[in-house]
Amino acid sequence: MPLIDSGESMVDYDFTRQFKEYFSMTDEGSIKDPHNHDWMVWSITDIERWWGIFETNLAVPFGRKLFNSCCDEEEYQIHVNEIIKSGWFKKSGNLKRLSNRWSLFGWGRLNIESNLIMTKLPSSIASGFAVAGIESFNKVRYKSEWKQINQTEILLELNRDINELPMAKKHTQLPWVCQKDSLANKSLDFELESRELGWSVEGEAMLILPVSLFSRLFYSTLGSNTSLGAEILDSWNVTGIESKFIKPLILASYSSYQLFLNSDKHV
Repeated sequence: MPLIDSGESMVDYDFTRQFKEYFSMTDEGSIKDPHNHDWMVWSITDIERWWGIFETNLAVPFGRKLFNSCCDEEEYQIHVNEIIKSGWFKKSGNLKRLSNRWSLFGWGRLNIESNLIMTKLPSSIASGFAVAGIESFNKVRYKSEWKQINQTEILLELNRDINELPMAKKHTQLPWVCQKDSLANKSLDFELESRELGWSVEGEAMLILPVSLFSRLFYSTLGSNTSLGAEILDSWNVTGIESKFIKPLILASYSSYQLFLNSDKHV
């Protein structure tokens, strides 16, 4: 691959071209894939921090819910995008498409034979994506656990599930999601740098995640308690949506607000 030294990091123009061919990005923040799914770019550091804040604000362990949200969304996309092909002599092609998907999205590497994930993502996110890929590839359901071996390796513990489980359905659209079609805006120019696991922008490790996994996650908080006090919850004036969605919206927004305050990226 053609690499150009840009000081502290190496820009990979071939990889950047592949990324731009797959995703349509505009300067106002819209990112869409060829199947019209919406995506978000995160730094690895920020998604780890945001998840820690969000789970703390929920006041209960929520890692399994995050895993389920990632697993369901990835299974749904693998199915509707026809990543896994059926028929003879399709195994190598299926493996290659899954491998390319993980590489392009900055998720790391997935070894389906050994159930080993090599990644810098939070374990609940990486494991959810991985189990969806393995189940889709093997056409088998598993009861899943995962073990963080070190900072970049996660081992999945999979036991076959004899129960017949339906294919994951499309996510439920949350009422505050904007329906605006913004692809008429100016396209965004950028350069990506290849790393051993994933890619970076100007030296900062990044990845891309489907917006709909957050819709699944926020929807799963309906009815959950929160550690946020009344002084915080009552300070938000939310109108125009059903009352059951107000707390998930506040949880999502306040967690992002706290992430912003704790970051060094203030405007």
